[in-house]
Amino acid sequence: MNYISLLTQEEKADLCKIIDGRYFKNIFRSHEPEFTRIQGGFRAKSLSKEQALSIAINNIDESFIAMEVNKRVDNWLKEIQEKIEKLEGEGSTHDTALAATLLDSVFANNVDLYLKLAGKALDMDARSELKKAMAYIEEKHHLLDIIETTDQSVHTIKLEYEHKIQELEQERNALRSKLAEANEKITELQVVSSAVQSDNTVALAQFDDTAASVFPSVSSDEIVSLCSVFLDYNGNSRLIRYADLNYDGRFHIFRKSKDSPPYFNNRDKLYYKDGPSNEGFYGIWTWTATPSAKVPSRDHIDSQYNTDLDAIEVIVIAKATNLDNLINLLKNETKY
Repeated sequence: MNYISLLTQEEKADLCKIIDGRYFKNIFRSHEPEFTRIQGGFRAKSLSKEQALSIAINNIDESFIAMEVNKRVDNWLKEIQEKIEKLEGEGSTHDTALAATLLDSVFANNVDLYLKLAGKALDMDARSELKKAMAYIEEKHHLLDIIETTDQSVHTIKLEYEHKIQELEQERNALRSKLAEANEKITELQVVSSAVQSDNTVALAQFDDTAASVFPSVSSDEIVSLCSVFLDYNGNSRLIRYADLNYDGRFHIFRKSKDSPPYFNNRDKLYYKDGPSNEGFYGIWTWTATPSAKVPSRDHIDSQYNTDLDAIEVIVIAKATNLDNLINLLKNETKY
């Protein structure tokens, strides 16, 4: 049947687009003489699929193109009809079978073109109902896919959690055993620690000459941090934050949270403004983080080198009774 004769030029172009440029390229390669006649200066095998589609649309009424197109349409219509009859045989109504079949066919997005090629005369209301039925079936399939995917996810998560619970049970039993051992060790060490701690506290206190006035106050927004200088990829000085000085004069190691943005109090790197700039230098910087005027969720850093504080660690080496003895101990890398 000459299906092409039923169509307008616009419908012919729509049909060619459904068939696809790659199919037409193969037609032109199989009919090289006829192709050369309508498109001199081109070789069929060198065409892109877009070029092949354009040539087919402009020359669809040529006998060798029309023959192949009609053959293609005839095969599609037969396949659609066979599927409709199969669904009807399984108990579906004709309207439901037609909607389901078209939804799964090349004419899913151009029902009117199919109806014209198939010679099915449907009024506007019937066409509207057909398209509604197709939309309903498509939504139903979509929901069923979601349900299936969800069921698979739930099953997978259930297995993962069961496996995780088993691992945690094993870890808990191992930790209980280690905890019992640790408690025994703690009991042993507490006796020694209580005596040593008193001596160490007194020994270290004699070296403390820091005025409490330079410690950060509880109500202050300023943060006092132990930092080291490093150079970024542009050669500019930056600061790495290692520990923060508390209002009671004690340093606390800073640990950056991976669950929060790297701004404000969660910063591990600070902008350098002043102070020693040689890479690797350790010192104390006082800094504040305020919301950026352009992006309030990000911060503006103002840092200042603190000349009132130095980070000093005092170690008492009881074995060193004189300077020569201390030098020998350090040379021998004695652990103290």
